[in-house]
Amino acid sequence: AAAQQVLGGTPGINPETLKMPGLGYAVAYPFGIIGIILTMLIYRKLCQVDIDAETQQYAESQQKNDVPIWKDLRVENLNLHGKTLEEIPFIHEHNVVTTRILHEGQVQLAKRQSQLAVGDILRLVGPREPLEQLKMLIGPESDVDLKQIPSHLDSKRMVVTDRSAIGVTIGELCLLYGVTISRVHRPDVEFSPASNVQVQYGDELHVVGSKQALTNIAAALGNSLETLDHPQIIPIFIGLTLGILLGSIPLYVPGVPSAIKLGMAGGPLLVAIVLSRIGNWGTVTWHLPKSSNIILKDIGIVLFLACVGLNSGDQFVATLVHGDGVYWMACAAAITLLPLLIVAGIARLVYRMNFLSLCGLLAGSMTDPPALAFANSFSPSPAVSVAYASVYPLVMILRIVAAQMLVLLVH
Repeated sequence: AAAQQVLGGTPGINPETLKMPGLGYAVAYPFGIIGIILTMLIYRKLCQVDIDAETQQYAESQQKNDVPIWKDLRVENLNLHGKTLEEIPFIHEHNVVTTRILHEGQVQLAKRQSQLAVGDILRLVGPREPLEQLKMLIGPESDVDLKQIPSHLDSKRMVVTDRSAIGVTIGELCLLYGVTISRVHRPDVEFSPASNVQVQYGDELHVVGSKQALTNIAAALGNSLETLDHPQIIPIFIGLTLGILLGSIPLYVPGVPSAIKLGMAGGPLLVAIVLSRIGNWGTVTWHLPKSSNIILKDIGIVLFLACVGLNSGDQFVATLVHGDGVYWMACAAAITLLPLLIVAGIARLVYRMNFLSLCGLLAGSMTDPPALAFANSFSPSPAVSVAYASVYPLVMILRIVAAQMLVLLVH
């Protein structure tokens, strides 16, 4: 599409020439997919990959990172006796949240003013490594499960769907409603929040407190799955408009005779990345439900391939039988297969990359959704999709720019 836009703006261009990029894409596309899939199968066989083992390995690596877990630690450090939680800086420095305290036989909600005593048991939530370090500073792990001891405390997961709650910090919510928020889940990321973290639309919070406090904060947050699943139509069109405007801005590169543009693909892609990072813009939320995301993605792919077929269909068979179709297919297979074999070899044999992540990397490096679907069929693990999404934006921008520069420099 980017190459066709540049050709369309070239003076005196033959109308038949305008069809060549789409025609070449239509002829070469199936064999490009075959090259990606073949690379995956070659390395799966060559390295004797055990998919179940790779799935387990990825899950364990994620657990070792920053996925929050909980531990109940007994206070045996005499220096902590009589101290309040806010007077113990090393707990907060490790991104660890204290949710419950067993003090004098009663389970209490952990607050900043909660006073500790030797023998108390703390329920701590945070990454695995900091919790292991805190065992040396606080005391050993306790056999007592604080959640199993009867108390007035309860815990619930709630989603932020009320716009008035957007931008409020975790510390403000805890202070205002008398609760503790131990975990925040954002799309594909879960972490223990610091008190200055601002909640965003669609955040899922793990809240600990009394039943009345949980009822109050649920009303303030919205906590409506129906609202969360409702597609935000206006933000979608605002994002598309901003993306089209950005994609139409000419960019001048020294040595290139004409300007290049990010186009209809690169512009919306960059805007989507920026807006998703912002999260909210006043009362406008850039949250897109997963179901809506999948529908828009599939519709976009179908419409794109349909347009390619309509523009090149009248010459497709002739090019394939009598023209350069076979040559284009061979080039497509070579351009796809050779770089992927080299990259996959280095990633797997040298850097020992997880096979599922490698498959996502290969599919993303070619911005190929069918190859992604094939890779996802190996395992339900998110490893493939995470790797695909990590490289996709950069690869897409580079391909858009490279296609235009090739046309401008060669033509």
